[in-house]
Amino acid sequence: MSNNEPAPAGDTADKRTVALTGGHFSPAYAVVEALEAAGNFVQFFGRTQAFSEGQSPTIEHSLIGPNPQVTFISIPGARLNMSVIQNFFISFFSALKYFSIKRPEYIISFGGYLAIPVCVAGWILRIPIYLHEQTIAPGKANQFLMRFSRKVYLAFPEAAQWFPHEKTRLIGNPYHSAFFKPQAPAWFNRNNNRPLLLIIGGSSGAHNINELFRKDIDILIQKYQIVHQIGSSIYNDYEQLQPYQSDNYYPVKQLLPQEIAFFMDTADLCVTRSGANTFFLLVHYALPSILIPLPIAPNDEQRKHAQVIAQVGAGIIMEESGSADTLSQLCEKLYASRIEHAQAYQKLGSYNSLIISGATLLTAITQP
Repeated sequence: MSNNEPAPAGDTADKRTVALTGGHFSPAYAVVEALEAAGNFVQFFGRTQAFSEGQSPTIEHSLIGPNPQVTFISIPGARLNMSVIQNFFISFFSALKYFSIKRPEYIISFGGYLAIPVCVAGWILRIPIYLHEQTIAPGKANQFLMRFSRKVYLAFPEAAQWFPHEKTRLIGNPYHSAFFKPQAPAWFNRNNNRPLLLIIGGSSGAHNINELFRKDIDILIQKYQIVHQIGSSIYNDYEQLQPYQSDNYYPVKQLLPQEIAFFMDTADLCVTRSGANTFFLLVHYALPSILIPLPIAPNDEQRKHAQVIAQVGAGIIMEESGSADTLSQLCEKLYASRIEHAQAYQKLGSYNSLIISGATLLTAITQP
């Protein structure tokens, strides 16, 4: 059932089925875990291939596609090489098809343009719709879908201003349990004579962060032991950096959630984007970081996340276009005061309390 064929109705007739869709995969992954633990089934509407490279599988398809309790329905994203209208109708009619075969009890949208046709199809069929907004500054998709939804669950209190008060509830950001069960990968050997630097640019990597690293690679490799999630893209960053691999430089395409947990728990410092998923993990693990916001993020959400961390002194913001200091110079500054930066996260304890399980969100929906 992890392919694109509908699950036979008899397979799920005595089980609850819930449809999930949207651009923020991490909270959706947590809800999949909770539904699976309860013996329920999932219709997951997502992408099988990343935007950045046609042959690169998405993190959602890699992690939940093989799950026997998930029917993974591949729908095109708005940034693929076809018109927005084409994308909408392909996804819309795909959703109608699957909902007619097995009607879900409700739909949970996790934002992004991917969710719009699925939720509109569900609304036409009068399937209850619930939204989860992961970011501090919501994008246009959830703002549009708000009118079709019964409730909007927020990860950040600051996001409440974007939605009608009567429809919102601050609940937090759901995480799969793997993000809090650190597990060292078999390929990693810790060099305790060097500080551990984690470079992570999101589930698909970040080409501009990779470029900033490349400029200072000789300096950084001499001082730190580095684990670098590079991602897969048309720029072939992994292929270009892989020859530098050594006991002190580990280039990897993708880290698994439990590996991210391990490195965030053990690293001395981090260079990273500042999406919502990363924000809460940094707060939880109190990891001193150089934050490089994605400039094209909707409503400049990544900069807003980064500013929350930087304003309390827990991290440093660097522009992806470059700053007065190079990446190696900022790493040097951050490492020198890493204890103070880590302690500054104590001021963000209210955000740490907003880290929840997928089961918490499901309980809020089913037992309001």
